[in-house]
Amino acid sequence: MKALLISAILATFCLGSVVLAMPAVGDYAAYDIVYDLGGGQVVTGTVEKEVTAFDVNAKSFSVKSSINFAGTNQTQTDVIAATSMVTDDGVSQLLTNCAAKGGTTEVLIVDKQSFNTCAISSRSNGIDAKYWIGAVSFGLLKQVSANGTQTLTLTLRTFKPGK
Repeated sequence: MKALLISAILATFCLGSVVLAMPAVGDYAAYDIVYDLGGGQVVTGTVEKEVTAFDVNAKSFSVKSSINFAGTNQTQTDVIAATSMVTDDGVSQLLTNCAAKGGTTEVLIVDKQSFNTCAISSRSNGIDAKYWIGAVSFGLLKQVSANGTQTLTLTLRTFKPGK
């Protein structure tokens, strides 16, 4: 159980480098987590991410991530080099070249808004995953990871671009 959850959340943190208009201090995204363990057992939670600062000298961003899962809360702040952050142009290029990158274009709805996404599938360490990337804060609209009978789904609930 923990292996799938940790792998999926770490992948989300890696994709957290995908930011729009971006990156900008104040970029914020909140995700709902649904972890289906099979046999009718489901655990839920949330992930919140926010760009809290930019260090001009180090050319890096501070990104605060808070996870509330199965009654346990964890918060951490990571420093990410500006050169590792994907820009508006990067997301736009991915959407334009989605098929060439092995993805499919799909429309997802978040907060009653439709978003064009590039859905990309991958397999790593026995986990099949699919990511929907689009023009929202942190770039990730949805992620589904599966390992046998267990499925972890992260779905963007709300987002706010920074300034």
